Amino acid sequence: MAHFMDCADRPLTIALSGNVWRAGSCIITPFTETIAAALPQATVEVNAQTPEEGALILALRIGHIHAPLHG
Repeated sequence: MAHFMDCADRPLTIALSGNVWRAGSCIITPFTETIAAALPQATVEVNAQTPEEGALILALRIGHIHAPLHG
């Protein structure tokens, strides 16, 4: 997708969302190695919020309610 969007040659942050990433290095390591090979300037981060918190934040923003984020 980064190549399609013509942004593969610049720094990117890829945020991983969902509980599957809590499995740890057995899933994160191969994923980040694959990303590093294709997008050397990219960084990969596991999202600090749960999917439910993310959905709530998006819903609030759609309603023009900007609540402070914690955690």
